[in-house]
Amino acid sequence: MNKICIRLPDGNIHVIETQKTSLRNCFLSFGHHLPPYEVSLLLNENTNTLVGKNEELKADVPYKIIDGRELIKCYNTLKDRNTKNDKLILEFQQQLEVLQQKLNDQQLAISKEEKQKFEDFQNKYLQLEFQFNNQIEKNQKLQQEYDYTKQQQQVQKQELEKLQNQFENDKKQIEKVKKKYQQYKVQMKETMEEKSKYESKITALEKDVQYISLKITERESQIKKLEDELTKEKEENKTLVQQLLNKEAERLKEAEARHQLYVQQNQAQFMRSTGSLVAMQQIQDNLNQDIQIQQDLLNSDQRIKSYEDQVEQLRKQISNQDDTIQKANQDSKKLKQQKEELELKILQMEKEISEQEIRLKNLNKLIDAEDSEFIKMQGKVEQVEADLYNNYKYRLMRIVELIPRTYRDQVEFAVEELFDKKLYLNKGQVTNQTYKFYLLDYAKVKDIIFKENNLDIKQSIITSYKFNIHGQLTSKKIVADQQIQDKSELVDSLQLYYATSIDHLSGELTKIKSEKSDKIYIIKETYITQSKENLGSYEYALDQLSRSIAAQIILNQFVEDLKQKNINVPFQFSFAQPALFSNSTHFKQYFIELTKKQPQEQQPKAFSLIKQFLEQLTDDNSNEFYSSLREYQLQKKTVQGQGTQQASELDMQDQIDFLQNFNNILPNQNCEDIIKKYKQFSNEEKVKAFKYLLELLSDTCDDFPLEKYFYGYELKLSDLQDANVFRKYNGGNMNFEASEEGKFLSALSYYSIKKTHSQFCVSHIQGIGNQLYDPMISSYDGFLNCLDQGINEIRRIESSFESCDPQNIGYKYIKALDITMQ
Repeated sequence: MNKICIRLPDGNIHVIETQKTSLRNCFLSFGHHLPPYEVSLLLNENTNTLVGKNEELKADVPYKIIDGRELIKCYNTLKDRNTKNDKLILEFQQQLEVLQQKLNDQQLAISKEEKQKFEDFQNKYLQLEFQFNNQIEKNQKLQQEYDYTKQQQQVQKQELEKLQNQFENDKKQIEKVKKKYQQYKVQMKETMEEKSKYESKITALEKDVQYISLKITERESQIKKLEDELTKEKEENKTLVQQLLNKEAERLKEAEARHQLYVQQNQAQFMRSTGSLVAMQQIQDNLNQDIQIQQDLLNSDQRIKSYEDQVEQLRKQISNQDDTIQKANQDSKKLKQQKEELELKILQMEKEISEQEIRLKNLNKLIDAEDSEFIKMQGKVEQVEADLYNNYKYRLMRIVELIPRTYRDQVEFAVEELFDKKLYLNKGQVTNQTYKFYLLDYAKVKDIIFKENNLDIKQSIITSYKFNIHGQLTSKKIVADQQIQDKSELVDSLQLYYATSIDHLSGELTKIKSEKSDKIYIIKETYITQSKENLGSYEYALDQLSRSIAAQIILNQFVEDLKQKNINVPFQFSFAQPALFSNSTHFKQYFIELTKKQPQEQQPKAFSLIKQFLEQLTDDNSNEFYSSLREYQLQKKTVQGQGTQQASELDMQDQIDFLQNFNNILPNQNCEDIIKKYKQFSNEEKVKAFKYLLELLSDTCDDFPLEKYFYGYELKLSDLQDANVFRKYNGGNMNFEASEEGKFLSALSYYSIKKTHSQFCVSHIQGIGNQLYDPMISSYDGFLNCLDQGINEIRRIESSFESCDPQNIGYKYIKALDITMQ
């Protein structure tokens, strides 16, 4: 079966499933949906040709049935339009002929002069047409240039992306190189340590060898000495013994000879005279002599034995010395062996050292190669970083410029009200007040402004507490114009402080001496109503007083640069040097005011005694009470970690005994009467009262300021003369003042912009006499303090100065400093 699709005159498509068909068969099957057969036509949409009514229709060929009557209608309408158009064309031709005739008549009527004018007009028209064409060409060129720049920007964007990718890849490669370098460094360090170890071992071994060789030489010398002594002693002992033996032998021979001679004599005499007494006596004497001789013989034998013993001892000593000599010889042999072993070790270590040195050389070569590669990569990285930094800086500048700011057309300061109305002459109502006075050290701020271009000046201001100032503070605040405050939501107010005495403090903050004072200080408060909660903080006070510090540093540099160019500066202007004050705030007063706002019926019964207790405390002791509460909060957190039951028991007991425990540690004060009444309440009531106290102080307990800081200036009484009036030289909607002072200070404002590379601008310069008060420092990002007018003020001062008449501004000072103006 074939599917044949036919589009009907109403736009619907009719599908016929059959093997063979024609237009006639279609009319027979569903002709009631079609126009009359006589006026129907069939169109092949692929070939855009008509198909016969009896022609066989093919599958997959789109056909369309057309109503012939519609074609006739279209033809008739087109025919009517053509006839109408022919009529109009005839009419237009007739009108043209008439106009042409008129034109010919007019041309004939035109004079030569008018012809000339007409030709001139035509020439002008041609010129304008030529200019117009040139302008079109220029516009086309500009469009091409614009398209080219757009393409260039896209190319630069792509290059930047490539650079960023390359930077990331280079960064990774550098990290790898760094790791390799670190590994080489570690290997180098290890080899150096091994080398140092080997060298230390070699030196130790060399020392041992030297020591052993010295010992060997000493032993050898000792052995030689001993051998010499022994040979001498041997020879001496031998000669001595020989002499003794010879002497004893001679004596024995003499004694034996005498004995034999005596026996022979005695026998002859005894034979001759046996009866004679004299002879007997003589015999007796001879016998005694004989006994004596025998006794001498015995003694000589004993002496010979003792000599023999001595000789034996000497022989033993000689043998002992021989043993020691043999031992010494053995020791010397061992030492020689040790020396030889050490020499072998030294040779081995020298070989190892030479090998290590070769390795070190190789490592050094590798390190040098890596270092050169690292330096190259570092150069590339620095270049990429510089490109990225410049791009980042440009984008950051654009972001800073796009940040919405509240630009104030005019800012009025409270000092203007003070000086215009001379409010410093009348004290009015005052209260006694003691302030801590801080010395300021800002030696590093100059580098921050001119070299580093760091906008956070307060970081480099160092404060040191040195004085206590006693005096009187005016109760009424002097406030700037109320209408301008309402516009900008900026509040600038001041109070005068008349100092009566100053206490000088040592490093341990003990009073050294006290002196009288008649100085007047301006204590200021400047804030935006939306951020009043920052008022009184240390950082906020430093932010405000940094204005005068920066302005004075820029003024000093301006005068110094002018003097280097040999320019005379006829003015002695200086900005009032800022001062930092602080005074203690008392928790007692804050607590009393806070409890007055709370409904009485919600307060626990025991809480009334806590209020009485705090009301009786001195101001300093009330601050101690607040500190104890904070310590309790911190201890509570640590105790809770010891276990739930134990922690809750400890916490409950602390809450019950808190008031009594604090009363026990009070210095110079005791409130036992209130404590006795407080004890009469149950533990449950005490806990309720203490918890209510903590809930009441929940918003204050962490950040109640025990000290508030203010900034201000010392009022120079020498400038407060009748001739000196308050003057405002520039700032706001005012033009630069055309006086010589105004010219100098206008040059200072422009100089501050150029010297700091558009990072800072000194404006709103105002004061009385030579003393200038409350300058405005505007920074590039606009967030230095609440008076910072940002880049709007910088551009306004810069454009005003550059567009102003040079005779009305300090142009000569700028020209002398070789600062180019745009």
